[in-house]
Order: sequence, then C-alpha cells, then structure tokens
Amino acid sequence: MGDTAGKRNLITGVHSGNGNALRNRAYNVIPFQAMEIIPYAYVHLSTIIHTDEALLATLFIFIVHWWNVHYSPEVFPMSKAWLTGNLSEEQMKHEHALEYEEAMRQMNEKGVSQPDR
Repeated sequence: MGDTAGKRNLITGVHSGNGNALRNRAYNVIPFQAMEIIPYAYVHLSTIIHTDEALLATLFIFIVHWWNVHYSPEVFPMSKAWLTGNLSEEQMKHEHALEYEEAMRQMNEKGVSQPDR
C-alpha cells in the first residue's frame, strides 16, 4: 500500500468505521449494539482512535490554512485582502485565474476599458 490514495482510503475507512461504532453516542444506542458483536474494549478503543483522528484532521487543516494564508512567501507577512476587500490584478490572475478571465470577458462585453497591463 505505497500509493497515497490507498492510504487515504484506509484512513477514511478506519475513521468511518470508528464513527459508525460511536454514532448516536449521546443516546447510547449504537455503542451498546456494537458491544453485542465486539467487546467493549474495542468500542472504547474506537472512541480514542476517533477522537485522535479528529484532532489530527483539525490540526492539519489549521496548519495548511496558516501556511497558505499567513506564511506563504507570496503573501508574507500578510495579505491585505482582508483589510481592503480587494485583490491586486496579479493576485487575481494567480489565485483566481478563471474568475479573472470571466471578469475580463464581462468587461469586454460591456465595453468597459480594461486596466493597463
């Protein structure tokens, strides 16, 4: 299982399996049904694994967001878009190429002059 897709599918399967064993835990329905088939230790282990996987997924999303928004060399030390609400033409071309092309097409149709390049 050297390919990334295979590992991702395994992780997704384990996470989903743990989630299904713990579903509706507030009502204590599924864990008790699961314990009819598997020992309680496995249900408890599912709780631990599922919690750890959720924490890792949250940390991964946070780290990727932090890098892309704050530490990427293209925007470091900070993107000013959240302050001004605007992107430069270069940022728009790089980060939102399809939207930029659509905006330019609409401007051409309306006869609005395009910005100097």
